[in-house]
Amino acid sequence: MTVPLLTGYILAMLFLAPRLLRGAGWTRRAPRLGIGLWVAACLSTVAAVCLLGALLVVPLLTVGHAIMSLIMACGISPHHVSSTAVSLAMDAAGLGVMAIVAGRILYATATVALPQRRLRRRHAAVLRALGRRHPTR
Repeated sequence: MTVPLLTGYILAMLFLAPRLLRGAGWTRRAPRLGIGLWVAACLSTVAAVCLLGALLVVPLLTVGHAIMSLIMACGISPHHVSSTAVSLAMDAAGLGVMAIVAGRILYATATVALPQRRLRRRHAAVLRALGRRHPTR
């Protein structure tokens, strides 16, 4: 089931995605986003080809057992984990690090996005003013 899905994804990314991206009008307005999407599509296709090759070489049962054991290890119930002071401190430290990273990402996004938004609005206003026909000219 995984091999046909990956094959379908690879074929869609090889034949459908380039046509959709080439014909999209929004890529002229946001070229960096278009380039980023193009690179992400290329990288995901290469990763899918590598994964497909690995799935064809390695027996699926081996991969399935490894994935299931990982899921079982990650899905341990909190009731089975000791709640000592050290483990609670580690949990608090992990949550703190995640909160700091999320806050930094939000701050960086706000410091980049807000000035860019103002700049785009000013640019659009100038283009609207310059793009109108003057009655005497």
